[in-house]
Amino acid sequence: MKYVTPAIFALIGFILIGGYFILIAFAIESLIIRIVFGIISLIIFVCLIFVYMQRVKEMKEENKNDYSKY
Repeated sequence: MKYVTPAIFALIGFILIGGYFILIAFAIESLIIRIVFGIISLIIFVCLIFVYMQRVKEMKEENKNDYSKY
């Protein structure tokens, strides 16, 4: 259950960044600027996935450390 919360926040981030990219894509007519914003959005998506995986890893390590204390 504790892994669900980071997944929900990651999903919210995906939705917000994806919506931002769609708004930019429809608002700007220049193809080059669309490509630049697409690349920036893709980098943010990759970073979001990395942060989510890092958080899950930290949560797994916390359990191991907590058990060793007792």
